[in-house]
Amino acid sequence: MSVLECVLDAKAQVGECPTWHQGEQRLYWVDAKGGRINRFDPATGRKRNA
Repeated sequence: MSVLECVLDAKAQVGECPTWHQGEQRLYWVDAKGGRINRFDPATGRKRNA
């Protein structure tokens, strides 16, 4: 059985299209209703608008 853990409470209105960037080692996703492209760096735990 897998255990899930929330690593980021993104507060996205509609978060979709998660994409892992292998070179940057970062996760990108779109907040469709919020009108933002977001980036998450799991090494630092930092989230910012891309």
